[in-house]
Amino acid sequence: LVFFASTVPLSVFAAIVFAEALLWRPVEVALIVNNGLGKFGRAALMTILATALRALGAVLFMFAVQPSIGVWSWYYIGANAASLLIAFGFFYPRQRLRLRLALYLRRLADSIYVAGAEVLFYLQMEFDKLLVLAIGGPHLAGIYAIIMRLVDLTAIPIRTFSMMLVQRMMRAPELLSRLSVKSGIEGGVFAVST
Repeated sequence: LVFFASTVPLSVFAAIVFAEALLWRPVEVALIVNNGLGKFGRAALMTILATALRALGAVLFMFAVQPSIGVWSWYYIGANAASLLIAFGFFYPRQRLRLRLALYLRRLADSIYVAGAEVLFYLQMEFDKLLVLAIGGPHLAGIYAIIMRLVDLTAIPIRTFSMMLVQRMMRAPELLSRLSVKSGIEGGVFAVST
């Protein structure tokens, strides 16, 4: 909030945090649940629809009478709310969730480690943008953020490959016992990433 105090009013900042934390994160939960149940097509369709709704919100904002950041925050809330309604209305599996405390207590330590790693990962990922904002101002930070998003797009094939590889390795751990397979995997990741 300190970085944005001179550029973004507190009400707009709160609206964006509301849209991300309370509207978009549950959509991600629905995505994770569908992927966990092996319903990858449904998860992909939901991702496409949610992204299209956010893009539609941006296009509608272009035609707004008063194109300010405050008005944009309402379009952003609307797009994320529509995504949430679609995610839970059509894509969330219709099954009763059961809370078994013994299972959760057994996995608590692992969950805390994973959550800590996630927090550190996202802090590291966003810290450089905050530094650019503090040093170079909002325009330079915006350009930097766009460039970093484009760089992230090049990592999509690697993430997909890694996810499929990890699933395969979990089913067949002996997969990496041969040097030729290890070398092929490393070479494939290197080739795709460059």
